[in-house]
Amino acid sequence: MWPRLWSEVLQPITRGEPARYHCYDWAAGEFNAWVEVPPPTILIVEGVGSAGGPVDDLGTIIWVEAPEDVRLERGIARDGAAYREHWLAWMAAEQEHFRLAGTRDRAAIIVDGTADLQLG
Repeated sequence: MWPRLWSEVLQPITRGEPARYHCYDWAAGEFNAWVEVPPPTILIVEGVGSAGGPVDDLGTIIWVEAPEDVRLERGIARDGAAYREHWLAWMAAEQEHFRLAGTRDRAAIIVDGTADLQLG
């Protein structure tokens, strides 16, 4: 992920240029559409591997956490029951990734992903 994120998004944006990244279609199992991103005032990059590499020097790591059962329920609600085994495998892999990367410990902000946030 990092080489593509760096070359397609972060480098152009740090130069004040538009970014363009190749979006992955999880259902099809392949990259499909290109997504254009104009230079933003604030850029939020989310995902399991989004906190590492150059982001440590470019931005702030925000860790959003929720209990495993809540995360699984949300994933199945979004993707359907057919993805249950995928979600269980994914969650085990991401837990190991986060442990090895020390992601939560490097976060400047930790958010309760179960809180009822009132924004605005």
